[in-house]
Amino acid sequence: TVTQGELTSYFASHLTSAQLAPKHRATAQAAYIRSLSTLSRTAVIAEIGCLKSRLIDEFGSDKRRGFCFESNANNAAMVEERMKTAFGSHGKVHPTWWDPTVLPKKGVDLVMVSHASHILDRIGDLCTFFEDVYHRLKPGGLFFGEMAKSDIHHVRGMGENERHVRLNFLTPIGLQSYLESKGFAMLDMQITTAEDLPSADGRMIRFLYARPR
Repeated sequence: TVTQGELTSYFASHLTSAQLAPKHRATAQAAYIRSLSTLSRTAVIAEIGCLKSRLIDEFGSDKRRGFCFESNANNAAMVEERMKTAFGSHGKVHPTWWDPTVLPKKGVDLVMVSHASHILDRIGDLCTFFEDVYHRLKPGGLFFGEMAKSDIHHVRGMGENERHVRLNFLTPIGLQSYLESKGFAMLDMQITTAEDLPSADGRMIRFLYARPR
């Protein structure tokens, strides 16, 4: 099993580029979430790996609280500025890939993990991670995520530098089993279209689950 410390070290030392995902991708992700849910004006929102995705920016408001988990210290100033713009004094950046203890228990409205951050592909213990997310969500709280479908690298090929760090190659059914075993209820799961994510040729699993009320 890969430890949290090892993952934090990996993300900090290897995923150091400040290149952001295309804005249309974050816009499409936010539209997907909004099409299935309604967030309150005072929602508490967290994103894991927020440097590249820009997704949390789409939900910013000075009446909401925002938590950004980002272990890439090289671009800390950029992330701090974006969170300040999005949430004012209510935006916080935590310099680690994930630390559920800083979130209010049963107090979060939305947790997000975009594939732009490559998080779900590399977590050594998905069961514990999904359980942590579940227990931080309010009843009715939402969990949005994306990860590569299991066949994407077999179809497109994958370099050696990618193969040794991608730990999880799940099918939609496999991902569904993980999430529902922790108590989540599915709102939607889909395979993204090539039009939505041309760089991935449309082979990403996108999902929105909820903690039942």
